[in-house]
Amino acid sequence: MTELFQKDGHLSDAGLRALVAGEPDELGRLEAAEHLSFCDGCLVRYTALLEGDALEEPPADQTLPVMRRLRRRLTQALASRYAAAAAALIVTGGLWYTGVFADMAQLLVAGGAETDRPAASSVQREPTMSETILQRMGDWSASVQSALRPAWQAPLPETRQTPDAPTADAGASDAATQQTKGAE
Repeated sequence: MTELFQKDGHLSDAGLRALVAGEPDELGRLEAAEHLSFCDGCLVRYTALLEGDALEEPPADQTLPVMRRLRRRLTQALASRYAAAAAALIVTGGLWYTGVFADMAQLLVAGGAETDRPAASSVQREPTMSETILQRMGDWSASVQSALRPAWQAPLPETRQTPDAPTADAGASDAATQQTKGAE
């Protein structure tokens, strides 16, 4: 068995060659590894011995497969982010087009008002800031929806009806129900 260390505490040339060949036992390898971890002079001598050995080369160049894998993962990550954003945009646009946001604004505004009839006293309540904002949001949403909606889907103009007076549409629907009852 060769001596790994010289008397001054550094690794000997024979010890370094034995270390490269893998001859020392586990305790000797651990002692040499510990010494190489803090002694730069011995580490330089040890790497000079290793440079003469042929390093193992991979069987094929791994650059292209790794780059392909990275590109695929990047594409998947971007696609999933854009797909999630597109889905959110489609859902929001669908809800906006159907008038859900305008209905919510009208419900919030109507929920704050006590009644539709004027109060007995002649004092009118000043609308709050939140009611004003909600009303304007509802008006804006309705105008955008009417601009986006095709002409054949345009809503009929709203008419105020009193509960006592029937409208022409109500009479027509009553006549239609009478005709269907007569047909049965």
